[in-house]
Amino acid sequence: MGCIQGLGDIAAILPEPNPQTLLFMNPICPYCGKSSVLTDSVHIYGKSLGLIYDCRPCDAYVHVHRNSPTNRPLGTLASSELRVLRVKAHLAFDRIWRRGATTREQAVSWLCAAMGKPRHLAHIHKLNEEECRKLLQLIPNFPSK
Repeated sequence: MGCIQGLGDIAAILPEPNPQTLLFMNPICPYCGKSSVLTDSVHIYGKSLGLIYDCRPCDAYVHVHRNSPTNRPLGTLASSELRVLRVKAHLAFDRIWRRGATTREQAVSWLCAAMGKPRHLAHIHKLNEEECRKLLQLIPNFPSK
């Protein structure tokens, strides 16, 4: 799944977009196909933790980069199941480089190769359910020094 809907695999060869020059449209919910709404996260957490793009009928949301003048989303909208998978994937992935087995940069390079994605698409917050499960299966095979 590329970052530009409808282009399929061609999105993987496009250059990484420059976030400083992009104006982001509200992301489309991958579950219902409707446009998300930019709103404060207070209704999710009971206090404000910043802006999110939200699809309330699907309980899908994604956070916005802090201090982003263009309200750039951190990734794609995620259901509760996908949010849980992403947290697990992040915890497992971060353990690789935090335990000193490698540098973060080397771990990210491995992630790109293991997932078959260019760097700008190989972020855990851009992975879908199937990709998160694949990553969780691959992480134990990370080559140690």
